[in-house]
Amino acid sequence: MGFLKRFLGVLAVFFGLLFIVSGIFMVTQGYAAKAEVKAEIAAEKITIPSAERPDGSVDEVVADVVPEQYQGKPVVDATTARLQRRVILGHTLASTEGKRFAEMPRTVPKLDDAGNPVLDENGKAVMVPNTARDLWITSTTLQTALMQGYLALKIADLVMGLGALIAALGVFVLFVVTPIVFITGRRP
Repeated sequence: MGFLKRFLGVLAVFFGLLFIVSGIFMVTQGYAAKAEVKAEIAAEKITIPSAERPDGSVDEVVADVVPEQYQGKPVVDATTARLQRRVILGHTLASTEGKRFAEMPRTVPKLDDAGNPVLDENGKAVMVPNTARDLWITSTTLQTALMQGYLALKIADLVMGLGALIAALGVFVLFVVTPIVFITGRRP
């Protein structure tokens, strides 16, 4: 029975150290990933607009979705990336009368200078591609890029948190479980 207790004690030391090293590795890798993503986001030099435009008018979208302390600030972290994504979404919806990509027709009637539909020789409206849908494609691309940065930063936070938890578990195993195993393994 003494061999089994010693084996369990050595196993507890091994797993305690393994958890500590693994936890530290996760924290450092999460931190490195977060720093890299933040640097890449900052390199894009994106700035959240201010609600007040240079001409004195108010950008209602920015006023509605961006708290004042973030207006005019660079996009450098998860919070600012998400806010900029909301600004892009709001401006796109405002430009498309609240319609999303799938809600808009692929083609629309061509209009003359007076705003009347141009008709073909059969009296039917000449249809042209709906350029508002193109705006949605660009908008979706920008929003997706910002959300990828946001999610990468949040996942890095999660990895660091789990790493800290695993390292704490390792400390517990090494300094609480291991002594208990060795103490209970002694013969009276």
